[in-house]
Amino acid sequence: MRSPVRRLTDWLEYLAALAFFGALSLLPARSASDFGGWLGRIIGPHIGRTRLARQQMAEHLPELSQAARDAAIREMWENLGRTLTEYPHLKNARLAEHISVSGAEHIDAAIESGKSVLMISGHIGNWEICSFICTRRGMKLHLLYRPPNNPLIDKLIDRVRLSFNAGHYGKGKEGARGAMRAILKGDSVGVLIDQKDNEGALLNFLGAPAMTSVVMARLAVKYQLPVIPARAVRHQGIAQEVIFYPPLSLPEGKDEAAAEALMQQMNDIIGGWVRERPGQWFWLHRRWPKG
Repeated sequence: MRSPVRRLTDWLEYLAALAFFGALSLLPARSASDFGGWLGRIIGPHIGRTRLARQQMAEHLPELSQAARDAAIREMWENLGRTLTEYPHLKNARLAEHISVSGAEHIDAAIESGKSVLMISGHIGNWEICSFICTRRGMKLHLLYRPPNNPLIDKLIDRVRLSFNAGHYGKGKEGARGAMRAILKGDSVGVLIDQKDNEGALLNFLGAPAMTSVVMARLAVKYQLPVIPARAVRHQGIAQEVIFYPPLSLPEGKDEAAAEALMQQMNDIIGGWVRERPGQWFWLHRRWPKG
């Protein structure tokens, strides 16, 4: 049970977020994005959590020079600021005119097949636009996500996501049940697979062991679901691209070994994207075990 102080804090945070999002929705999408990018660049690098980002980047991308890591940190914060302030414009669809799509034939073929699909991505670029584009092209997509700590903020985000998705579920048992229901009725499921899951398997990510959820990989091998990777790439300012890739080759078998092999394949894909554009990944999450 949340304490009275915690509930009061939740409401204050919610009212502030509601006012902030409301003001941003009155701006043109480009202006809102530019404001977020400026805010991220100015404030972000000085926030204490940035130390974790610097530490993880130094440990897992040691080939980068100090100057390159500093530039990536600034880019990360600018991208996060823009992603936050672009959020209200997903609901009013004004962001769509700034998004290009590559590999559309892969997602269109999956939709035309009428079969359930597992869409995978990571916290790269404005990660919300991948599901936004899927839905605009006709996919009935349900999302698995990690809810924010504030349940009121969660409901605020829910209202945006439900404007362009068929459903969404918090990760864990609720998410597994929701994903199963979606698959059984022929809908598709999207999930960001690049966060730590202490109940998962120890698989490699960027060359180091990291706890990784295998839940969706189990469903993919059990039901032989097409697995389509998608990522958002921020090119310049608000201009972004969603790239869809061909479905992955599923390993033989439907056991735990097959699920872990598929999950490792997914980790390798996301890791490759991070190496390519380290400044667009969310380094602020503790992806690897301490020490």
